[in-house]
Amino acid sequence: MALKKTCKCGKIINYSMNRCDTCVDTKRISNKEYDNKIRHSKDNAIYDKFYHGREWLTVRMVAVVATHGLCKDCLDSNIIRSYHTVHHIAPIKRCWEKRLQVSNLVPLCEECHQMRHKRML
Repeated sequence: MALKKTCKCGKIINYSMNRCDTCVDTKRISNKEYDNKIRHSKDNAIYDKFYHGREWLTVRMVAVVATHGLCKDCLDSNIIRSYHTVHHIAPIKRCWEKRLQVSNLVPLCEECHQMRHKRML
């Protein structure tokens, strides 16, 4: 019997999968919208290159593995919820030199990610 796990949406999927088919399509659309609205301006070309680079993908995965793919803020509140994004604690626009430091990264669910950004304003 194959190992199973829960997708971010709650569906049961094979352990080898990252997301169910529905979530893969949704993630692809949301990433594309974000890229078009935020990352693909002339000012943000360097960030676009960074976020699609091998270094970022590797360091990002280290941060995710450290929390077992769970939201760090939820875990701190004794809630178990899958992460949605890896957040830079010190934004890379302000602290470029910390962009690849695992200590500057935290996996968060969408709700916690939005709360962190609201606190930054």
